[in-house]
Amino acid sequence: MSDSRYAPTAALVLPGCSALALGAALSTLQAVADLLDQPYLLAPRVVSLRGGAMTGSAGLRVETEPLRVESPWGLMVLVGQEAHIDIGFDGAGLAPSDSGPMIDALRSLASQGCTLCASGSAVSLLAQAGLLDGLRAACPWSSAEALQAEYPQVLWTTQLWTSATAHIAAAGTHVGAMGSQVGASGIHAGSAGIHAGSAAPHGGSAGTHAGAAVSHVSSPAAPGTLVLTATSGTALIDALLAWIGERHGDHLLPDLAPLLGLERGRPGDESQPRPNRLSQTASPKLREALALMEANLGEPLPTEDVARLCGVSRRQLERLFKRHLDTLPSRHYLELRLQRARRLLLQSGQSILQVGLSCGFSSGPHFSNAYKARFGRTPREERSPGGPTEASARDPGEGS
Repeated sequence: MSDSRYAPTAALVLPGCSALALGAALSTLQAVADLLDQPYLLAPRVVSLRGGAMTGSAGLRVETEPLRVESPWGLMVLVGQEAHIDIGFDGAGLAPSDSGPMIDALRSLASQGCTLCASGSAVSLLAQAGLLDGLRAACPWSSAEALQAEYPQVLWTTQLWTSATAHIAAAGTHVGAMGSQVGASGIHAGSAGIHAGSAAPHGGSAGTHAGAAVSHVSSPAAPGTLVLTATSGTALIDALLAWIGERHGDHLLPDLAPLLGLERGRPGDESQPRPNRLSQTASPKLREALALMEANLGEPLPTEDVARLCGVSRRQLERLFKRHLDTLPSRHYLELRLQRARRLLLQSGQSILQVGLSCGFSSGPHFSNAYKARFGRTPREERSPGGPTEASARDPGEGS
């Protein structure tokens, strides 16, 4: 059967892959194969770069076939680790000797028009391969700052998932990237924006600013190659449902979603759930103050300015923080900045000085002293794999 809708699909397993995401991908693709009565053509394969047994999360052992990029793949789902604070994005768990061949394989697949879908830490591989340049891409909120620092040419967003169309740009021209406006019935492309769930200065919704507009980028993907990104295993189901609706028709979705225990797929522009530090009865003024602080970590606002922008006095704001968080506004603000700094130290390649400045610290020594007072180790020791005993070499941006 030559119909491209029936091109083979596969889950590309990476080291430490999420058992949840792998199960989500295979269950969703197998369900559509059964629904269309095409188990031989559409049943998903499980592949890895070199084949053989792979170890995933929770001790999962997965037998895989070697990836053959010359096969006419219709969809390749990259299954990485669930992205938490202690997981970096320097190769999605790949050995150094495998990073180059994997990136080459992804570029080859994209050049053939294969739809690529990535979840968790696998999203960073698409960014390394240049396949997300100028496109919107979803990432876990806990990793958004690090990814933005590492790959500023990508328009990172903390929405659940994204769909974007990559285009090859001629030298010196602008990539026409299609942003994702996705409903439960399918994928509807709109023009890409520059802000990814923007966190505007002095307030606004939480998210990640994409930085300067990317105006001169090129992608190794074939014109019209679809690239999907999902923040988690559950969001991966939503992304795949929309892809299936686009590829095989929306009429399948009312029958397909219940097979997966769902009423419907969630739209991509739905926000990720975040840990809720406050009770539902907490003051709206306190919530407003917290939003202001989180939106201005790089250039901290004085407590007086936070209070003024929230329409309360400094004394009232201090009482709100004491009642609900048992701390002072200034101490909570410092904690937010230090937590962000820790994420960047663990997840990004920025220098220690750059991390400190981006989190509102005026100098290397100021940052180092505040960090050690909070976490019991200096920023350099935080990054050292051997801990303080291997951190004796002085970092020029850290100070004494």
